Amino acid sequence: MADDIETEDDAQTRKRLSPRARMVLLLGVVTVAIAALIWFVDYQTRGKYLAGTDDAYIRADAVTASPKVSGYVDEVFVADNQDVKAGQPLVRIDARDYKAQTAQYQAQIDVAQANADNVRAGIREQEAAIDQSRAQLAANRSDAAFAASQVTRYVPLAENSAAWARQ
Repeated sequence: MADDIETEDDAQTRKRLSPRARMVLLLGVVTVAIAALIWFVDYQTRGKYLAGTDDAYIRADAVTASPKVSGYVDEVFVADNQDVKAGQPLVRIDARDYKAQTAQYQAQIDVAQANADNVRAGIREQEAAIDQSRAQLAANRSDAAFAASQVTRYVPLAENSAAWARQ
């Protein structure tokens, strides 16, 4: 049995790599990892932007730019395939349509203000008519009071003069 144990130890010793073989294997793995890292960095910085073709067709990454407002383009600030940064102006949109719309809206505002002024003038006219009617009412009340006082004054006189006229 002791011989069986020794032969198993000898078999395990033979299966192990020598230190020199381990060093060569480790050096190979590190070299492959460094080469993969260099390839990845090169691909991320330059490689994915290079175009190659065998059939004269190139697949390109294109981005559609859409403005927040519509209109005719007045001026283009970039060339084809030029790199641009976020926020960089690409085109200038013709402002004539927007100036015309602004003038139209301003005209509508002016019409609304004129209508409001007209309504205010009508209100002032009605207030003047109300004041005039109040003045006429006060004058009519005064005339009615004067007439009532005249009636009060002449009734006794009329009775006395009627009495003189009968005798």
